[in-house]
Amino acid sequence: MTEDLACISCGTYFTAGSGFVKFECPECGNIIVRCERCRTLGKNYICECGFSGP
Repeated sequence: MTEDLACISCGTYFTAGSGFVKFECPECGNIIVRCERCRTLGKNYICECGFSGP
């Protein structure tokens, strides 16, 4: 079974295993997913709890 994921910065959907990072928000523990492009460009993201990062 594959897991469909969406980048928190740009909303692009992709399948697990393809150029992304998935980690827990340091504030609330929600899963944050970011694509390689947004990470490379340093695009900001905001978690549901309000935590933000580059």
